[in-house]
Amino acid sequence: MRLIKRVISQEHIQSIIEDVLYFSPCRTFVDLLEFRFGYCWDQFELADAKRKPEIFERCVQNTFNDEHVQQRIHSTAISCWSYNSESPYMWEVYGQSKAAIIVTVDENELSNYVKQEWGENAVSGPVRYNFETSQPHPEFITPTHDPRWNEDFDLFFHKHKFYKFEHEFRAVIFGQTDAVKMVLPTKMVKEITLSPLAALQPPLLAALREHFGARVQESRLSWSLTPLKTITAEDYMLDKETPKTPEMIELFEKLKHLMAQDQTKGAWNNPKAPPLSREQFEISRQIIAVEKQLKLAIEAAKQTGH
Repeated sequence: MRLIKRVISQEHIQSIIEDVLYFSPCRTFVDLLEFRFGYCWDQFELADAKRKPEIFERCVQNTFNDEHVQQRIHSTAISCWSYNSESPYMWEVYGQSKAAIIVTVDENELSNYVKQEWGENAVSGPVRYNFETSQPHPEFITPTHDPRWNEDFDLFFHKHKFYKFEHEFRAVIFGQTDAVKMVLPTKMVKEITLSPLAALQPPLLAALREHFGARVQESRLSWSLTPLKTITAEDYMLDKETPKTPEMIELFEKLKHLMAQDQTKGAWNNPKAPPLSREQFEISRQIIAVEKQLKLAIEAAKQTGH
C-alpha cells in the first residue's frame, strides 16, 4: 500500500463529508508550463544537448497557438495528490495557512476506482520530472488504451524538474471540459488530518468526526513558529518580524524586478488573448519559477528559525 495525500480547504470540506471528489478542469490551471511541458520533450532534449534553453521555451510558447494542444487541455479534468508526508509547506501553500484538512487514500484503490467509473477515459499514475522514467514503481497504474487519448495521455504526467519536490500523483479524466464530481466511497479514506494553523468551524469538525470517526486525526507537526497571517511571498518579505536570509532577499528583489516588467497580467493563460512576445513569455515563466523558489526558501528559513 502506497499512500497519497491531498489538501482540502475549509470551503470544500463539505464535499468530502458528502463523499464527493472533484476533478478540476485543466483549462483553469494558471501555471505557465502546466500540461505543456510534455508536448515539447524532443525540443527539451535538443535544447539541453545544445545548451540553448530558448529552443524549448519557443516550443512551449508555440503550444498556445496549437489547436490540438489547446483542445486536449480544454477537454481534460484532473485530481492532484502527493506522495509526500504532512509538511508545513502543504499547509501554507496548498492550505493557504487557513483551516484545512489533508485527505489520505491508497493510490491503487483510487486508481482502480477511477478506472472502474470512467473506463478508458481515465488514467492514473505518478508525475515524471524532466522526462525521467520511474524504475521502482510502474509508470502508470491504470493506463488508457483508447485510441482517442492514447497519443497524449502520458503528456499530462510530465513536469519540469523544479517541481520534483512535490512528488505528485495524478488521476486524469479525458473528454470533460468542466469540473467532474465523482463519488469517493468513505471506506477509501484512510485518514483525515487537521491543519495545525487554523481550527475548522465547530459544526464542520463535528460533521467530519461523525462521518469518519477515529480516522480524523490532529496534525503530527510540532509547530514552533507563529503561523503567517498570509502565505503571499510579498507580505512575508514586507513583514519586519519574519526571519529572512540573504537568499530570500535576493529572490524577492528579482521577483519585484520581473513583476515590474510583466505586461501580461495573466493573459498567457487565456487562449483568446493575442500571442505573447518572446520577451513577455520569458518574464512570465521566470515569475512563476522565482515565486516557487522564494516560497521554498521561506519554509526552509522558518524550519531552521533563521
